[in-house]
Amino acid sequence: MTIWHYSRKERLDFIFGTAGGLKASRPAFYSTDLTPDFDGLFLVEGFLDPKPHWLDHSPYFGDDGGRRWRGYIGDLLLRVDLPPQFRGVWVGDYGHPLEAKAVQQGKASPLNLGYDCRTGHEANRAYANSLVPIETYTGGHLAPIVTVMRPGPGVAIPRSCVSVAQIQPRANRQPITCPGR
Repeated sequence: MTIWHYSRKERLDFIFGTAGGLKASRPAFYSTDLTPDFDGLFLVEGFLDPKPHWLDHSPYFGDDGGRRWRGYIGDLLLRVDLPPQFRGVWVGDYGHPLEAKAVQQGKASPLNLGYDCRTGHEANRAYANSLVPIETYTGGHLAPIVTVMRPGPGVAIPRSCVSVAQIQPRANRQPITCPGR
């Protein structure tokens, strides 16, 4: 299975280093009272497509997805080829957090889901409930995000599964090389 992950060029030395890979460095969910099944898990996120249409052209959120993600993802697209037996890979619907953010910013509710958006906890729980193992995902999420989870912080995807993608939708068209490759 192939997923796509945006990173920053300055992280390549670690990613392709001896003990490298894509590191899960933040908790899967901050409010684990509402999502106890994910307590203690850390994540790496990515996409099903190299340039997901929903980021900038969602019929519900316009370009809000892209604007929210721009501060978190880099401009360097990595291709991640995971073997079929790789576990801990989920697809969730980021439409739930986008809905809460829209309401928190005083916009009309795009999906009219009726969340109490003061804290975002209800949308966070709905996002957790939308997680489907990638091998059984058949579509249907408005804003699909791939989430690879592991217990505690550390490398979630080994460097042997990662390469710099041939296409670079967000790059300035400069050639990119992998250190040590």
